[in-house]
Amino acid sequence: MKTQSPNRQGATLKRPAADDADLFRVSLTPGRIAEAIARVEMAGERHWIPLLRALGQRRIVLIVINRTSDALPIRWLKRHPLPALILVTDDDFRSSGPTAFPDARKALRYAATHLIHGARAEIEHYEGAILAAEAKGSCCLVETDAAHLDEWIAFAALAARPRRVPTLVVRPTEGAGPIVREAVH
Repeated sequence: MKTQSPNRQGATLKRPAADDADLFRVSLTPGRIAEAIARVEMAGERHWIPLLRALGQRRIVLIVINRTSDALPIRWLKRHPLPALILVTDDDFRSSGPTAFPDARKALRYAATHLIHGARAEIEHYEGAILAAEAKGSCCLVETDAAHLDEWIAFAALAARPRRVPTLVVRPTEGAGPIVREAVH
């Protein structure tokens, strides 16, 4: 594995072996994780704290999928000794549903559990996704808005076929906070 020089944030980018040619990994030091936790807390994005802590404690590997992701490293994930949490980020004020995410189908097909999240981000929901990944080996957490929630639920069920993947759905409600219910696929 060829190592490049550290970038400005102190993370080391590593180019993996030829069979994972499109994958770049960012390794964060414990100091950088602590700094990232402080920054997300200041930004009011506290739901990222459990993910960053789990990374720092080497409980999970985290793969973030956005609209431009098109090379999900499934072979690398299958070989990795840690559980995988795959985060699909469709909650960025321009939510578009699953068709805008080339890697979403592959991520949902690979994952042993799904959490489809269409409500306000709560720390407990992200801790639940980490626990699901640890219990089953992998979890795909889809962050979306209420308008695309049902579309993502249907898409996840189709992507996982013929398996029936345990899926937790977090729905918003007016004034009462999110309602959490399990959807069985």
